[in-house]
Amino acid sequence: MTGVTNAEIAHATADKARQMIDRNVASSLLIGNKSMPILPNPKHEAFAQALAKGASAAEAYERAGYKPSRSAASRLSTNVNIEARVAELVERISEKAEWTAADRLKTLSEIVTYTAKTDPRVAVSAIAEANKMQGSHAPAKTEVSEPGGWEQAEDKTWRQRLRGEKS
Repeated sequence: MTGVTNAEIAHATADKARQMIDRNVASSLLIGNKSMPILPNPKHEAFAQALAKGASAAEAYERAGYKPSRSAASRLSTNVNIEARVAELVERISEKAEWTAADRLKTLSEIVTYTAKTDPRVAVSAIAEANKMQGSHAPAKTEVSEPGGWEQAEDKTWRQRLRGEKS
């Protein structure tokens, strides 16, 4: 034993968490990002993320690592910091969802334009992806049969083969 007490470990852990939070806030300010930093309490952050993904307060509370308690989940969900973090996460999710099909097609078109001469494989892949998006591709055909395939059924019709009838 090194003689370190639990209180010293807890204090060191809290200091480490504060340093991480301070770095996160500083990087947020340096980048000019107006977003809220990650919540200092990891369970609160997990709770907020689960709520933003659509979980109920009770489900989010359990996913965050708490013991099931509807009242505590409800109380935590009304925390001002939790509400602000959830609102920010939902906003980020909705911004990503705003990338329309037209935006994706435009991007694929730009990929084709810039890579057609340098890397034709990338251009062909982008064209194939655009075709899939617009529904102008032939679906892949897959045949499933027993070992040996249908070639073994020379005398029998397919119906006889499927019914298991003998010829």
